Amino acid sequence: AQHKTGLSIILAANNAGSTGITSPIYHRQIQIGEVTEKRLNNDASGVEIVINIYPEYTHLIRINSIFWPASGFNLDIGITGASLKSTSLTSLVKGGINMSTPDDEALQPASQAFSTFKLKSEFDEDWLQWKLKIPKSN
Repeated sequence: AQHKTGLSIILAANNAGSTGITSPIYHRQIQIGEVTEKRLNNDASGVEIVINIYPEYTHLIRINSIFWPASGFNLDIGITGASLKSTSLTSLVKGGINMSTPDDEALQPASQAFSTFKLKSEFDEDWLQWKLKIPKSN
């Protein structure tokens, strides 16, 4: 199912988890795309989650971008004690996916359509601190 607009890419994962069709893709908690298809990979050893990045955000996806499941909570221990942060109620129910791009190297080329990225199962807090500037090209 090829969409007329946007960038379709494939996330390889061990299982589909709570991700469903239309599950949101987030960058900095802004929705930049959605899941369009889920299928077993060729030898059924894992799954392929096809996502479509909306046209105005396709420049954000670089060959070194990373993706991880957004569902679940992270505990933020601050001055006020423990406060529970959820990416959003929607992603808890619909199994959203977060993406970001490392800022410890130069800006990498933009991803091609139908490139495959591995969906990370572990989440690293450092990823939330990345501040890579990704200018919109014309």
